[in-house]
Amino acid sequence: MANNEILYGSPIGNFSATKLAAAPILAQRAPTTSDFNYPLGTNWVDEVGENAYILVNVTAKVATWNEMAPVSGTLNTLTPDTGGAASPSAGNINLLGTANEITTTESANTITWSIPSSFIAPGSIRATTTLTSLGATTLATTGSSVNTFGNATGTTSVAITSGSGGITLTGTNAAIDIISGTGTLSVSDDAAATTVNIATGAGVKTLVVGSTNTTSITTLQSGSGGIAINSHNGTMDIISGTGSFGISDDAAATTLNVGTGAAAKAVTLGSLTTTSSTAVQSGSGGLTIQSGTGAMSISSDAHATTLNIGTGAAVKAVTLGSTNSTSSTTIQSGTGALNITGTNAAITIDSGTGTVGISTDATANTVNVATGAGAKTATFGSTNSTSATTVQSGSGALAVTTTNGTLTINSGTGTLGISADAAATTVNIATGGAVKTTTLGSTNSTSTTTVQSGSGNLSITSTNGTLAIASGTGAINISADAAATTVHIATGGAVKTTVLGSTNTTSSTTIQAGSGGIALTGAVTSANAITVTSGAITASNGNLVLGTAGNKIVSSSVGSTTTAGANSFGTVTLVSGTATVSTTAVTSSSIIFLTRNSLGSTGAAAIGQLTVGTIVNGTSFVINAATTASATSNVVTDVSVVGWMIVN
Repeated sequence: MANNEILYGSPIGNFSATKLAAAPILAQRAPTTSDFNYPLGTNWVDEVGENAYILVNVTAKVATWNEMAPVSGTLNTLTPDTGGAASPSAGNINLLGTANEITTTESANTITWSIPSSFIAPGSIRATTTLTSLGATTLATTGSSVNTFGNATGTTSVAITSGSGGITLTGTNAAIDIISGTGTLSVSDDAAATTVNIATGAGVKTLVVGSTNTTSITTLQSGSGGIAINSHNGTMDIISGTGSFGISDDAAATTLNVGTGAAAKAVTLGSLTTTSSTAVQSGSGGLTIQSGTGAMSISSDAHATTLNIGTGAAVKAVTLGSTNSTSSTTIQSGTGALNITGTNAAITIDSGTGTVGISTDATANTVNVATGAGAKTATFGSTNSTSATTVQSGSGALAVTTTNGTLTINSGTGTLGISADAAATTVNIATGGAVKTTTLGSTNSTSTTTVQSGSGNLSITSTNGTLAIASGTGAINISADAAATTVHIATGGAVKTTVLGSTNTTSSTTIQAGSGGIALTGAVTSANAITVTSGAITASNGNLVLGTAGNKIVSSSVGSTTTAGANSFGTVTLVSGTATVSTTAVTSSSIIFLTRNSLGSTGAAAIGQLTVGTIVNGTSFVINAATTASATSNVVTDVSVVGWMIVN
């Protein structure tokens, strides 16, 4: 059967033995592996792509469609990338190349396109795998050429490799840029030992390594061979901008030398600009700064600055100055103060056998020692051997003040002298306006305390408070020397209550005088007996007041017979109505009080009126019991016991 006589359809009736081809599939697309539900040999026509396909296999619901080959025929046109279809001219279509770019060659009915040995690319050259140059290759050696290798798309990589002949990148009077984007740019990062030279040519070179942009980082490192940065007779600047500049700031142990060469070196550390700061520090190995025989100056310029030495948070031992021979050390400041601070530690200033002077110049000044707000224990002077301590002042006064604390001045076994010089002065102890408790002297053992004055008086004053002078078991003497003087106790113009003596158990109080007598002005009150051993008790303008029930006049010496001695009190028994009492206490002007103590043995007999008869001055007086009828006659039966008292 000819090709144009193929029947399509299903077998009917007696045509079942006849094999008919399936109708072709007409579609607007090419078939896919999912188009498997067709008999093998089915044709598929893609009306859009103008291609035909045949189903040759279906396995596990995966279809295999093969494109049908076109039928050979007459070539009518050739269509390039641009310019439209090219038709034959005189039965021929020319396939020509471009000079220095591509050439065409015909041989045995075959046209071959090739790149000339001297190739000039009209645009970019891209290699999907490796672009290899065999032999010496020169790129863009004429004109203003711009060469680009590789692209920034995806994971594209470019490798420029050479043998022992080297790789030379030369930019004649122009920049050479090697840019890696966000990737790493590595130079000689293989394991081979080599020398890497950057800008080492003989001409003037300006070399910049690293970027100053935002958080850019630049690292220069080496193995044990070291890093040498040399500037021959020129300035070397290492600048970090606002970032930190670290030299040997890793954890490795090393030696760092700055300006240690044999020639004369001028080394400057730190900046003078505004608030710049410089820190020179070390660990436990010590920090040594030496100047030889030259002067060593730290911050000796005219700029205002802060100089910190050993101020870190760790434990620091800072030594300033030398103890060698005649070495001298000066620590000084301007008007901004000089502070030496030991935080919770001792500050020691030792001078050996030399003098320690604090503010010993001629300038008027205030020297404060331990005046801070915290609790301070200040010690001046030494207790060793014959050490001496002098605290002195000029006319501006010397003030030793303790706020709410004890002020103790101890001298050991030595004498403690306050204002012991020959100058006339006023010594005030506890004279401030606040409440003061002042103790002079010690109660220990045989301690003695002397408070004395010259002719200028000694005044002990207690303003509205109690003044107590206690001696324990010892005697208290006031004006006990041999000098004639006047002793006043409570003689001021205000109301005074004066108590002399104690009422405790067998306490006794003695007030005595020589021939000058004792004068008591005002009321005299005693809780116990008042005894005068010599002299009179005179109330020149007052009374003898017995103000409490049970008070009485008590005489420890009372006459009981007619012989009364010098008594002013007594009793006597009348004989035949009369009695003569002998006493030296009686005077011609005496007032004599008589009272009948008892009737004695008179019984029921008559008694008389008691009267004073004859008085003999300083010798005696007579007591009579006169009759009522006659004052000159006595009642002889009256033998009463009569009490008498003489008041002179």
